[in-house]
Amino acid sequence: MDGKLMNFSNSTTDKTERLKDYKALADQTVQLKLHHMDVKQLRKLFTQNNKIIRDTLERYKGRYTTKANITIYKLMVIALDAELQNVL
Repeated sequence: MDGKLMNFSNSTTDKTERLKDYKALADQTVQLKLHHMDVKQLRKLFTQNNKIIRDTLERYKGRYTTKANITIYKLMVIALDAELQNVL
């Protein structure tokens, strides 16, 4: 049994691959066609607003240190993205 546990890979490459897989899963799975994106000025304002939201979320990200809290925070961000898309 101990031999099987020792075979678990801790290489940086393996961790990088798992992180890429996680990021792909965490991204929005459905992107709706938003009609306001057809107007150049509205698209610009939307992009600015989205950048402000992302910057704010990144500032709060550092406050969570335990794995459980980090996971809850990431799930909350995904839910907020979905709600924002529903509002728009």
